[in-house]
Amino acid sequence: MTKGRLLTIWIAFAIFAYVSASQDWFTLSMSPEGKTVKLASYDGLTTYSSLSAALMLNFAGILAVAFVGTIGRKITAGVLALSNLGVLIWSTSRIATQDISGLAKQVEQMTGIAAAHGIKDVSVATQANAYWFIAALAITTLINILVLVTERRWPRRTAKTEMPSKDVKAAEPKDSIGIWDSQRR
Repeated sequence: MTKGRLLTIWIAFAIFAYVSASQDWFTLSMSPEGKTVKLASYDGLTTYSSLSAALMLNFAGILAVAFVGTIGRKITAGVLALSNLGVLIWSTSRIATQDISGLAKQVEQMTGIAAAHGIKDVSVATQANAYWFIAALAITTLINILVLVTERRWPRRTAKTEMPSKDVKAAEPKDSIGIWDSQRR
């Protein structure tokens, strides 16, 4: 796969992961006296604040891979693949267990019940956007690995040659043909 196509796909899935992380992941509701009342919905970036930094690292990595040489691309793609894999495993386990411990203060403010006293009536529903985030991050991780594998086939950057100094003037031609040719430059 070409460098341009791979980077475009990487950008698309990194944006999709960021957008899906900013959508509602969890909906909290209570059932006092048998009636279900929706308390609030929380997005992934609010629930897990470290996701924003991990996702922004992808955008920095895309820029680095686009402009650095072979060794820099390998290092960047490898670090990002490991980072994305770690975030993927961590966020998948958090979403699967519906861990909203980062929202304890907000839940306490809404319900008036401290988390230490045990909130038994609050139910947590996971929205589809959380699973879309997992899918987008998994594909982004695969793209990082694909960059790591295919980057050696990308065209090499050409070294810039030194430009001749403009201070040094060429010797003035003495014959008529040389004078004529110097007029055309």
